[in-house]
Amino acid sequence: MDLNKLCSGAVQEVFDANLEEVFDNIRNPNTDPKIKRGLTLELKFEPDENQEVVKVDFSVKTKLAPFKSFGSHI
Repeated sequence: MDLNKLCSGAVQEVFDANLEEVFDNIRNPNTDPKIKRGLTLELKFEPDENQEVVKVDFSVKTKLAPFKSFGSHI
């Protein structure tokens, strides 16, 4: 099954947007490059009573590196 076909392409669209967020976080010089980032795609399938139609729910979660802490004087 192609991700583009699930939920009328919404799964692929949301996955791509979150993947770009992960890469933006990696490229950000204000984050620690040693911290691992993560992306989790979860699909849940719920068949009807006749097992002919399946409802699909999905979620995408990211784990990003926090901004580095900086000190300053005022």
